Amino acid sequence: MGRTEHWDRIYERRSPREVSWYERTPTISIRRVREAVDGGARTLLDVGAGASMLVDEALELGLRRIAVLDISLRALNASAERLGSKADRIEWIVGDVTAIEDVGMFDIWHDRAVFQFLTDAFDRERYVSLCERTVAPRGIAIVATLVEGSSRCAC
Repeated sequence: MGRTEHWDRIYERRSPREVSWYERTPTISIRRVREAVDGGARTLLDVGAGASMLVDEALELGLRRIAVLDISLRALNASAERLGSKADRIEWIVGDVTAIEDVGMFDIWHDRAVFQFLTDAFDRERYVSLCERTVAPRGIAIVATLVEGSSRCAC
């Protein structure tokens, strides 16, 4: 089974609130994004967002552009459905961060737990390369991973 099928299957079988990584309020991510906005950032790309609640909070920050990149169309659809008419203010990008060539340029690259699951060196190189092409000069990449001692996600 490929990555896309894997993640679509998870969101087919479980609601976004039933996955182990669900956060009702992504406090740390919001704080980091808000700090970047306070420093002048005006655009945000949330990488591997799934059905994350960060986008809900980001809508309140006065950003010019918000995009969400995820490999799972099912996850993105869950977020868009949750947002209702506000979903029109988001750019939804379906794609694999290790395969997509271009998503445009952003001031903020936010990733809460994609990079850590890329165990293949080539995939990590592709991720880093896309990040470097995407983050604007003086932009910021916010990359969060599991705490030490955690070895896997309870998908």
